[in-house]
Amino acid sequence: MLYSQLFIKTKREAPSDLTDETLRLAFRAGLIRPAERGEIIYLPLAANVISQMRHMLRADLRELGAHEIRGAPHLTLDAFASAEIQSYKQLPARIYWRSGGVTRLHVT
Repeated sequence: MLYSQLFIKTKREAPSDLTDETLRLAFRAGLIRPAERGEIIYLPLAANVISQMRHMLRADLRELGAHEIRGAPHLTLDAFASAEIQSYKQLPARIYWRSGGVTRLHVT
């Protein structure tokens, strides 16, 4: 895709309600826009960067021999691992848990 076709619009100034310098720079670069109640909308270029970072993280964790498990945000990985691991022969277990947009690596 050509840069001229991207849905991106840079700004010279950031709004005064953005106090974090990182958010101000991301706003000016055309990566994010503020929404209601302090939430942030990720524009397509930022969404692409986040997707690529997740892909690289998954690849690195697979190289370490970790297995991905996706779960609900209210569940804990410790409770899952203690219920599933029955023998010392299953150790070490490298699991990375994705829930609510957060990835956690757990080694037991």
